[in-house]
Amino acid sequence: MSSAFNSNSTWNQTMETYKSKAKDRVVEKIKQKRRANSILETSYQNYSKEEVPTRTSSEFAPQLNLLKTTLDKQRLRHTGFETKMSVLKVETAKLDEIAYSAERSLELLHEKARKMKKRISQVQNSQLDEVDVQNSLFYVLDRLRTTRVFLRKKFRIFQEDMHMKDFSLDISKKKSAKTKENMHLTHQALDFFQESIEYEKKNKEKDLKDLEYSAGIMKKISRERLEHRAEEALLSEQIMIQDTSEALDVLKKKFYLHFCWFMISSQNFDKEQIKYKKYDDAYMKIKLATGIQEIPVFVDKFLSQESRYTSFTQTVRQKEIQLSDYRNKICILQDKIDKIHSNEAEKNSKDVDINKKYRIIQKNVIEHLIKLKKLKILKTKILDWNVKLFDKLNTVCGVPKLEDNKGDIKFCILQLRKTVHRLVGGVLKQKERNKEIIRILRKERNKDIIENLQPKMRGNKVSMEIINFEELHNKDS
Repeated sequence: MSSAFNSNSTWNQTMETYKSKAKDRVVEKIKQKRRANSILETSYQNYSKEEVPTRTSSEFAPQLNLLKTTLDKQRLRHTGFETKMSVLKVETAKLDEIAYSAERSLELLHEKARKMKKRISQVQNSQLDEVDVQNSLFYVLDRLRTTRVFLRKKFRIFQEDMHMKDFSLDISKKKSAKTKENMHLTHQALDFFQESIEYEKKNKEKDLKDLEYSAGIMKKISRERLEHRAEEALLSEQIMIQDTSEALDVLKKKFYLHFCWFMISSQNFDKEQIKYKKYDDAYMKIKLATGIQEIPVFVDKFLSQESRYTSFTQTVRQKEIQLSDYRNKICILQDKIDKIHSNEAEKNSKDVDINKKYRIIQKNVIEHLIKLKKLKILKTKILDWNVKLFDKLNTVCGVPKLEDNKGDIKFCILQLRKTVHRLVGGVLKQKERNKEIIRILRKERNKDIIENLQPKMRGNKVSMEIINFEELHNKDS
């Protein structure tokens, strides 16, 4: 019994060591070849765990024969039959025990064989599970490869986007530099406009001061005139009140005499002044008409011509009559001016309103002039920019230069719009062609990737994923 048990334990140990060594050899082979699909290529042989019985009936036969011979010899040697029978009974009992132990060991071996079969079935099930795990790992590996391809595509797209963003950043930097330059120019123009406005303001203030000074002088003269008239009125009242006294009579006579002398002398002075003025005017007219520069020659010629002298004297008399008429008109106008001065307070308020309106209008005119200058500067800049842009397009794309613009912004913008539409249409067509070429190249590259894969080493899911890979790529693209 003990020997049979020991033999079974050794048999189990040898089987387990053999399996572990076989697994280690398979793993090392996979590591060396780097092929995980070699697991599926290995073949397994199932061996039963039942050990061949060490002692069978054929093995007991020689022993029994030997025993029979010995018994015969003993029978011959010994005379006692009963003793020999007892010995044989003992030996047969021992043989029965040995047979019983052999049967028992056979039953144990059969039970171990059943357990071994169960373990083998469990190992096979675990092997199938490992195969499923291996298939899932192959599926994950395939998905990782596809994701690697798509990630490389995205990486290239991001690189292109970075390049385009760098290009746009350079363009924006150039635009910002141009805008700064334009701002500097506009600041300079604004400073120039401010200086011109300040200069005009100073001139207007100076003119306003001159007008205020002249208005003050006129007010002063009118005030002195009113005071003089008030004094005359007071003197006349005093004369009328004190007319009875002799002193007042004397003063009155003196006053009238002086007044008459003043009026006569002033009238004579005015007449003489008018005469000399007429003479000067006539002399100037005659000098301009005749070209005579010397006065004696002029006098000789004038005195020699009596008819002209008489006509001239007649005209002088007529002019004196006209002068007296003009004096009367001047007196009437003076009275009107006095009336106007009485209404000066009312007109001052109107003048203030008019001045305010004038200032507002002047301010609006200045603002409109500034806007007009800015628009003119902007117009020139736009025209220059259009010319430069057409030059660049001529050098890069072969667009004809802009000719005969005549300072018309609308014409320049229409020409620019036509050229830009034409260039953008060509660029879009080229872009579509490039997309078609890229799509064809990607399809060919994906076909190469699919051909390089081994669908035999994958499960059903992997094969279906490979079949649908091209459709998935088309959707993503």
